[in-house]
Amino acid sequence: MRLFLLASCFLFLSTGNLFAKTVYDIDLPDTVTVAGENLQLNGYGLRKKFFFKIYLGSLYTRGKATTTEQVLAMPGAK
Repeated sequence: MRLFLLASCFLFLSTGNLFAKTVYDIDLPDTVTVAGENLQLNGYGLRKKFFFKIYLGSLYTRGKATTTEQVLAMPGAK
């Protein structure tokens, strides 16, 4: 039971950015157009230094990717 509870908490907390549209008052659109290509939001990350929020980076790709190799193998804009 304890393992199930820990796994459930981890899963719940690790999927926070799957459905987010606004992060720290910054709007992240679902899709953007770059060089005539429609790209969709694949993920984002927040860089922190001590207690300061330094910057927010986002990754837009043609389709969903779950590994670095998949992202690098995709042709076109990223």
